[in-house]
Formats: sequence, structure tokens, C-alpha cells
Amino acid sequence: MVNVLKRDVVYPDTLHLEGSSSLLIDGQALVYALGKPKGVNNFGELADAFDKAVLQKGQGYDSMDIIFDK
Repeated sequence: MVNVLKRDVVYPDTLHLEGSSSLLIDGQALVYALGKPKGVNNFGELADAFDKAVLQKGQGYDSMDIIFDK
């Protein structure tokens, strides 16, 4: 279904933001996307990997929110 929705959609590799900006992150989707990173052996290390991913994605934004459904 994703391929059907993305067909003929053109989007830039990077966004150039002007003015103030906010980033909303679907927390559970990010956890799923991270999977089990190499070198992660416990929950604390997974939390560190999650924090690192959030901070990398949030660079250049004025504010950032992470939303979990449950």
C-alpha cells in the first residue's frame, strides 16, 4: 500500500526551514525503525540508541515532541 501512496509523489531529500519550526516524532514508529541496533544488549543501551536517534533527527528544530500512543 505504501508504494501506491508514494507513487508520483516528489519530495526533497532535505528540508530548508525558515523561521521557527517544530518536529513531531511518532515514538513507537521510531522504536520499530531502530529495531535492535548492533551492540545493544540491554534496555539501557536501547534507550541510549533511541536518545541518540531523537537528538540527531531534532537538529535544526526549535522544539521537538515525541508522541507515544500507549
